[in-house]
Amino acid sequence: MRTYKNASAVRVCMAVVFSLSAAFALADSTFENIKASDYPFTGCSGKITVTGTFSIDKDYNVSQIPITELIIQGVLVFTANKDFILPANAILRLDGSGRISTDSPCSNAKRIIIGTTVASCVGASSNYSFDQINLTGGFTNLGPLPVTLTSFQARAGNSFISLYWTTASELNNDYIAVERSADGVEFQEIGRVKGQGTTEQPQDYQFTDAQPLPGINYYRLRQVDFDGTMEYHKVVAVDFRPKGAAAKELTAFPSPATDALQVRLAAPFQTEAIYTITDLQGRVVLRGVFPAQSAQETISIQSLPSGLFVLSLFHDGRTEAVRFGKR
Repeated sequence: MRTYKNASAVRVCMAVVFSLSAAFALADSTFENIKASDYPFTGCSGKITVTGTFSIDKDYNVSQIPITELIIQGVLVFTANKDFILPANAILRLDGSGRISTDSPCSNAKRIIIGTTVASCVGASSNYSFDQINLTGGFTNLGPLPVTLTSFQARAGNSFISLYWTTASELNNDYIAVERSADGVEFQEIGRVKGQGTTEQPQDYQFTDAQPLPGINYYRLRQVDFDGTMEYHKVVAVDFRPKGAAAKELTAFPSPATDALQVRLAAPFQTEAIYTITDLQGRVVLRGVFPAQSAQETISIQSLPSGLFVLSLFHDGRTEAVRFGKR
């Protein structure tokens, strides 16, 4: 992933891109403060995140740039009556405190266009207003994002795991499927909770997994519209230890992991242990030492490719192993 903090850095990025073939287009880039007049997305592809202010000071058409998702964590502000046009299959998502500004004088000439769907500051003569998009947390060619999830938690009981989530708003929400995984990679549906259709009121939901797996359980939510359109939400993990059961010696999380893997022992060893990470063909791709007197350590896995791996811990003639995924 490439990170750029200002327009000057963006212009350097452009110069580099123009000298390379399309095969070297930048993927999953992050920008801080940018302006449309600097053409910041030239040469980029995939997911783009803006953490600061993104000023639309001119018509900016990026419909031919292979952007899959634009994430606004700061503010998208129109400083002129201009159009911002994204690819027809792209997603505009407002993350955290991200928003589209309505502070400057609103006008129907300030527009965001995705495919045939149009959002304008006022909302008249268009499909949606900026206020609606801020409320739902973004939109696609199909309209505002169907469900804005504000929280998702999992809590372990003596013999069960309870899941709790809250939505800020919903659009055509038929139901939410709860999916579970033992490794964070392969998920299976274990139940469904009926949605509230369309509402702008916060909704609280709860689901109980009466037969959780021993060890770490991974859960995710799959939201389904009335027309069958699906969207996956965040993954949460919880360590389940049945009452009276012995604690698992070795756990590793999150899975899938990105740059770092957390490795936890039920109790620290008095002497050092050796660990190895192998791929599913049994080849050792990483090895190291787990320190004495430590119950949890962080292992860097930046050098590993995406896939499934096995972490093995060797100590005092015993071996513990756990599988994990790398994103």
